[in-house]
Amino acid sequence: MSEAFSSLESRRARTRKLCRLLSERVGQVASPGLGRLDWVWEAVEEPSTRLLDQLAKWEATGKEEHMDRAKAETLAVLEAWKSAEREYRRQRSARREGVPA
Repeated sequence: MSEAFSSLESRRARTRKLCRLLSERVGQVASPGLGRLDWVWEAVEEPSTRLLDQLAKWEATGKEEHMDRAKAETLAVLEAWKSAEREYRRQRSARREGVPA
């Protein structure tokens, strides 16, 4: 365990920072209102659950391996949002052209 993150509060602060950064990145790649669509939440659920599991392990143990895995999962979550954004744009474009999505 890193000396800098030896307390639970310091690990929670690091978790919050990682989540804020992820939230900012999602906000940059996702259209406004994308999160109102149920299918989007289904698309991001699996990587989000894996991320939350790794963050819980990190907070409980302070083992850097869990934070490393959490960081990797943030990339998977971000990619899921990007994929949902691409699908949303595809569907929106198809509707404009009168093609069934």
